[in-house]
Amino acid sequence: MKGTGETVEFRESASIPFDRGDAFLHNADVWLKSKQGQCVAAIAVDLNYFLLYNSVHGWSAGNRLLMLLSDSIGALAKGHGGLAGYLGDDDFCLFIDMAGTDQDSLKEEVQRSLDRDFKTPGFSPAYGVYIANYRGESASKLYESALEALSSVRGRYTEHISVMDEERLSQIQQAKRLARNLGEALEEHEFIFDLQPCIDYSTQRVFSAEALIRWKKDGHIVGPGIFLKPLEKNGHIYALDHYLWEEVFKMQKDILGRGRKPVPVSVNLSQMDFYFGDIAGQFIGLSEKYGLDSSLIKIEIPERICVDAFPYVYEFITRVREKGFSIIIDDFGRGRFSDSFIQDLKVDTVKLDRAFIEHVNDDNESRSIIIDALAMAERLNIRAMAKGVETKEQERVLSELGCRYMQGFRYFRLMLVEEFMAMKA
Repeated sequence: MKGTGETVEFRESASIPFDRGDAFLHNADVWLKSKQGQCVAAIAVDLNYFLLYNSVHGWSAGNRLLMLLSDSIGALAKGHGGLAGYLGDDDFCLFIDMAGTDQDSLKEEVQRSLDRDFKTPGFSPAYGVYIANYRGESASKLYESALEALSSVRGRYTEHISVMDEERLSQIQQAKRLARNLGEALEEHEFIFDLQPCIDYSTQRVFSAEALIRWKKDGHIVGPGIFLKPLEKNGHIYALDHYLWEEVFKMQKDILGRGRKPVPVSVNLSQMDFYFGDIAGQFIGLSEKYGLDSSLIKIEIPERICVDAFPYVYEFITRVREKGFSIIIDDFGRGRFSDSFIQDLKVDTVKLDRAFIEHVNDDNESRSIIIDALAMAERLNIRAMAKGVETKEQERVLSELGCRYMQGFRYFRLMLVEEFMAMKA
């Protein structure tokens, strides 16, 4: 943490009217003592790409930007009976009383100040907000929690505010511990998967499902949005993905063992998977190990990975397709690929990015992308599926556009394995 109060020489002329470094944190500790048991917010603020701003616009302009930010932060602190401080470089911190304020209204207030004072999104400040009932923690400790929130928006161009409460912080800290102790969590069977069926709208029948990983920790279910990114950063996502693949093979084998015919189930790949092992060989090996027809497993690869790791993806698809596995391109539509690209990959299904489905009723561009994808699928004799269908109106528009295959809460929420297996009984 930067907190000594030193400033780089070219910023000395920025007359920031706040206590600095350790002096500020000491005053914040005194302020916090009067807030025992009350809801407070620690806010870490950082100017995005500030060194670049100084390089482009000059140090004097950089000092003016710091002053503009200090005015904005000072007003926020004053308006909520709090205090603000400067921690050096382009780092600020403030503590405010949350009495009479909720998360949404605080975000709206900060966003209004951003819209008013900072016209260039790339150089706008990023705010990390940690909200908690104060229980005697030091100002430094609360600031570290605010930095955790800040890390999720620092450097972004379109999102500048992240709000985190105690529960969210606990989940993130658990995810980081998980990243360090994945092997133990796998051995303890803390990971489970749910299934979301996909329907053929023309028959209203389930024709496949998607397996989605969850973390069962201390009796609570933690969604992938919490733990996947830390695992992707350290490469451990590969071990988790392999674990899920094998669990799905086991489930399909179990269904067959009960004398029923399972529908195909899809599993997801991460980009790291292509760099850590022979994943084609692993899928083929799992099929042989469980004596399972490969057509009962579908493999989803996000569109972005098809671009970023194309040589690896192409080789993988070529090998598994020869063995009967089906391939789905997930989050499809942002790349606007040509027919020849999809033909070269030899995919069976494109699954449209949920962002387009969300706005199909009111956004002409989203609707145009969906129409183009459906037309392409018809030309190539492959499936186009809409995922994230949640409302009757979305369903109506999609069906009118000719979309036959759909997935989303409109039809099924996530189902436990046993619920899914019972449904197919």
